[in-house]
Amino acid sequence: MKRVALILAGGKGTRLWPLSREKFPKFFLKFEKDKSLIQESFLRLKGFFDVKDIFIASGGEYRYLIKQEIERLGFKYPLENILPEPVSRNTCSAITLGAFYFKNRFKDAIMSVFPADHIIKPYSVFHKALEKANSCALRDFLVTLGIKPDYPATGYGYIKAKVARLKAKNKKAKVASPPDRRAGLKAKKYYEVERFIEKPDIKKAKRFLKEGGYYWNAGIFVFKVSKILSEIEKFMPEIYNKFQKWNGKDFTYLEKIYTDLPDISIDYAVMEKSKDIALVPFSGIWSDVGCFEEFYKILKKDKSGNVISGRVLNIDSKNSFLLSDEERQLVTLGVNNLVVINTKDATLVMKNGEGQKVKKVFEILKNDIVTKEHKLVIKPWGWYKVLEDKPGYKVKILGVNPGERLSLQKHKYRDENWIVIKGEAIVTLDKKNIRLKEGESVNIPRGVLHRVYNPDRKRILEILELSRGEVIIEEDIIRLEDKYER
Repeated sequence: MKRVALILAGGKGTRLWPLSREKFPKFFLKFEKDKSLIQESFLRLKGFFDVKDIFIASGGEYRYLIKQEIERLGFKYPLENILPEPVSRNTCSAITLGAFYFKNRFKDAIMSVFPADHIIKPYSVFHKALEKANSCALRDFLVTLGIKPDYPATGYGYIKAKVARLKAKNKKAKVASPPDRRAGLKAKKYYEVERFIEKPDIKKAKRFLKEGGYYWNAGIFVFKVSKILSEIEKFMPEIYNKFQKWNGKDFTYLEKIYTDLPDISIDYAVMEKSKDIALVPFSGIWSDVGCFEEFYKILKKDKSGNVISGRVLNIDSKNSFLLSDEERQLVTLGVNNLVVINTKDATLVMKNGEGQKVKKVFEILKNDIVTKEHKLVIKPWGWYKVLEDKPGYKVKILGVNPGERLSLQKHKYRDENWIVIKGEAIVTLDKKNIRLKEGESVNIPRGVLHRVYNPDRKRILEILELSRGEVIIEEDIIRLEDKYER
């Protein structure tokens, strides 16, 4: 049976603030070897799936950015493999979206689901676990990968496996003999699942580790498309029925149904209710990189136990995670067991071990710009950097990649002035095209259609943008043409 992968690129990574923001989710963060987490996820799956059979479900606003991330790895990646969600409605809706898409395109397949932002090693051990999971899924089980715990973690959900493995009723049978689909399941491959458990306190986590038979819930699933859809129809008809009318092609239709979908995970919606759940253990290296402590555990440390990255001057500090933006100097003197994250516009200082509480900080600051975006904001056409943001005016530098252009747009509440500081620009102003060289500028009154194009095929175009007006927000952009379908 055909195998397909669905990477779920969602969430905000609130426990990794200020590195992750609403408009710069966790899966774009670079972890090691200068690759982002979503790039690592793609490379990890490439050895098990054909590139054309790896799909990604994510917010529509990230579609082109994700395509660019994958193509930086040297692959030509089709845009139609990125399934855009109008809004985030948790993993049940995202998986239902993928399952209906695969049903319409392939009729049936073995569908494997992966978070976009995990670290898993070694690939060979992971692929062996996936092979076992695929074999089990062929027998109409919903399979989850369970991570064998090596410490009493309180930040993960757990899965309790039944002591007895799934055994063949006919011990001589080498393959399943209908109608008993459990026949032929060999020892040391699969467990039936007894129950799913919420994140425990430290006392329970220690007991789980001591007793054995408990696994971390990694959010990795393998099942037939037909099987997961039948279970969603059974347990979540309010989601199933909405998608049933979708043809698998018209993504604008999803905008009509998504706002009414319940915000629920596949664990709560289906996995905890179904009677056909199996677990395949994975004993390799795994981390959901859900907080800074997880980063610290995996990254290489110096002889004093420090992880240091960026513009950092450290004197006599120990056992600390010290990270600073290249434009901001961080100095630590004699500190111990701290996490210090120093970005262009926000600094986090906390005791190592308090990482689960960062989410509270994010909630408190949720209306502040520092939780929404970085000073440097990545766009499909390039980037922009905010230099100054005050009442009545805002100053930015726009970096337009070679051969790229912004959308044809206008503003209702602000005037703009563009000054070319590097490269050469072709500016559309109403129906005229104006060529600007370095040092030349153009004034753009509110209500006037405009855009900029970088004709150079090698150099980035940089423009100093001064916006003036009573309201200066990204939402004040009225697009008439946009190659990125925003």
